[in-house]
Amino acid sequence: MRPVPSPFNMGQNASVIHVWPINIGPKQDCGMGLADLLLRIFSPFFTHHETLISGHSLLPPPKTLASAAARSPAATTMLLHRRGLLLHLRGGLLRRRRGLSVSAEETVSPSPPPPPPPPPPRLQGEDSLFRRVAGADPRIPLAPVLEQWWLAEERPVSKPELQSLVKYLRRRRRFSQALELSMWMTERRHLHLSPGDVAYRLELISKVHGLDKAVEYFDAVPNQLRELQCYGSLLRCYAEAERVEKAEELFENMRGMGMANSYAYNAMMNLYSQIGQVERVHSMYKAMEEGGIVPDIFTIDNLVSAYADVEDVEAIEKVLEKASCNNLMSWHSFAIVGKVFMKAGMQERALQAFQESEKRITARKDGRVAYGFLLTMYADLQMDSEVDRIWDVYRSKVLASACNTMYMCRISVLLKMNDIVGAEKAYEEWERTG
Repeated sequence: MRPVPSPFNMGQNASVIHVWPINIGPKQDCGMGLADLLLRIFSPFFTHHETLISGHSLLPPPKTLASAAARSPAATTMLLHRRGLLLHLRGGLLRRRRGLSVSAEETVSPSPPPPPPPPPPRLQGEDSLFRRVAGADPRIPLAPVLEQWWLAEERPVSKPELQSLVKYLRRRRRFSQALELSMWMTERRHLHLSPGDVAYRLELISKVHGLDKAVEYFDAVPNQLRELQCYGSLLRCYAEAERVEKAEELFENMRGMGMANSYAYNAMMNLYSQIGQVERVHSMYKAMEEGGIVPDIFTIDNLVSAYADVEDVEAIEKVLEKASCNNLMSWHSFAIVGKVFMKAGMQERALQAFQESEKRITARKDGRVAYGFLLTMYADLQMDSEVDRIWDVYRSKVLASACNTMYMCRISVLLKMNDIVGAEKAYEEWERTG
């Protein structure tokens, strides 16, 4: 499902491409076996003979290996090198997850007791409610943190601070905690909601409790708070749930009330793209132009994504011609275009698109995803020097140290290029950054 930009923070949440094989979040990291994790990370770069059996065996049957050796001894050597690195990575990741230095001679109990939940990270700098909430365990309620700050320590809590925290938690996909904080604003602090607060709460209810509960909440919202943001948030919920008839009905109501802005059109374009109705995406764009609604970068991104899904190169070139002049192409749009050109065998055009994509990357906002995508694409183009350059650019421009997912992306790309030595060096560097 392609994400839709937020109605209450329109310019901040563009669609993204997930480029590495797996993005580890708290739930995934805790619930996935290491063998499964490594298989998902590196399986695209091994042959069909290289399988993990029940999460333990890393070797194919002897006959298969002998057959491979007879065909190509060099390929077999590379195969074993890859397996050796995979085993090395498996052991290293195990040590990183446990936070221990595990020697080869140590034994592990077959049924160890579950470890206690990790303590919240210690945040440097001046103490604040934001730091306490940001550092809280995402799996438990925030009420004790809030009550400790406000009641036990008698510290002030302002509405702008709480609104900022709700937005932060939503960006971090901590939806339950964001909704809890939104409710705490009114139930404990008795603060009045703005239309923007209602829009956020509506979306969070949909994500935590389902669309039907979100609709019930919308129906109970007083008329004076039902402004464009609230209708836009409900339209987004319908679009994400692919409730086509409900979305179309609400969109027509918004048009009748003069609320059909670029966000509403973008939400409908996104919906039609999700369900594979490219012609309706195009017709919605035409209706936008005829109605005098100025498109934005999300409009063009939706349009390019829809044409990319059906690999319509001609339509994409027309969009490029029109949108490039108005600076409406984001890094993501050019990335999609480059990938389509690559599939069509237009390597030079693909390279130009990737270069334009790089120029539009905002390191702080989308650097990890964008540079990860370019790493993968330049590897597919067999441009080893560009792969190294993009990695260096990423490390120099993204303020925080390279994260686990980027190192996984880097290592997987080097394995794809058959650069075993480079992959081992990248892993050693990853360990040093631990």
